[in-house]
Amino acid sequence: MVVGSVGRHIGIHLIKRVRFTQCRVNYYNNCDASFNVEFLSLCGDINPNPGPTVGKTTSKCSFCGRAVAKNRLAITCASCCQQTHIKCGGITVKNYKKFLSCSNYCWDCPTCLRNLLQQLPFANVDDIIEQVPANDPLQNTSSHGEPIIKFPRKTNKKECIIALLNVNSLPSKFIEIKEWLVDGVFDILCIQETKIDSTFPNSQFHVNGYNIFRRDRKKGGGGVMIFVRDSIVARPIKTKCKFVEAILLNLTIGQTRFALVAAYKPPSVDNVPFTSDMYSLLDKATSQSNNIICLGDLNCDISNTLDDNNKGKCLLDICDIYDLDSLNNSPTRISYQRSSCLDDECSRFFQGIRNFRGWSQ
Repeated sequence: MVVGSVGRHIGIHLIKRVRFTQCRVNYYNNCDASFNVEFLSLCGDINPNPGPTVGKTTSKCSFCGRAVAKNRLAITCASCCQQTHIKCGGITVKNYKKFLSCSNYCWDCPTCLRNLLQQLPFANVDDIIEQVPANDPLQNTSSHGEPIIKFPRKTNKKECIIALLNVNSLPSKFIEIKEWLVDGVFDILCIQETKIDSTFPNSQFHVNGYNIFRRDRKKGGGGVMIFVRDSIVARPIKTKCKFVEAILLNLTIGQTRFALVAAYKPPSVDNVPFTSDMYSLLDKATSQSNNIICLGDLNCDISNTLDDNNKGKCLLDICDIYDLDSLNNSPTRISYQRSSCLDDECSRFFQGIRNFRGWSQ
């Protein structure tokens, strides 16, 4: 049998012989190219009723329970075969790449490791569990079932409580922060790494009874914000910092007047530009008041001063020049490999600060 078709550009009849079967289908109406439907059905991988998959197949972290996004680094546990964020598992990016380079690596998540250690004789798992970072340190509860973050207000009802928090994206955690402020846990809350820009209006983060001061870098990185109770007189002071993101406020609480500095330094900033910006910032603060409180995630490990190009020593030298005392020398970040004090709090407050407490993360 022969099949006749019309040429694409000239009006002549072409004769084409079918070599396989009669069920050949043309790709287009005006061409001779075709494919064999019967051969396609014999492949075995054709779904007669294709459609969308039901539900999402996003896996959850075996430690924190949150979804493992595609742009997040995660590792698979050899015991439970579930994925775990490398941050939850205490794995550095360098070690993570080493795992990927091995064809048959074996790694156990903290949950499986705990179950394994409990099976050993005379195993004291409590000492190990204390080293494992909690899912949300700020929501840890006491024996009474109440969040520890609310304890300072109960024991200091008439004091002004100033807090520092590295939030790592404010929009996703604003509900918890608003709950703290509504409950009156803090009088002044300094937040670093808000990761917002001008597309986020102040009304989105409005809390009754508080004023907002913010400095944004860009969406997805950096940013500083301060919540100040409206009963506190706060006046922002202009600063000229190119590398350090900072907010300087002149605060008055009753008859006490002091300058508050909330700053964030990206890890990529070297010591020279950091020192220059801090000199300019602290000179401005000194001109406002003799009492200074400087809070911020400055990424300078003062507990290991000689690590990371002596950044911790650089910060301590700045504190010595301006007669600032470090309020916190304990680690603010604890992992399986090391502990570091990256969130720094310095003060030159002649009337005294009664108490200081930090939570590690």
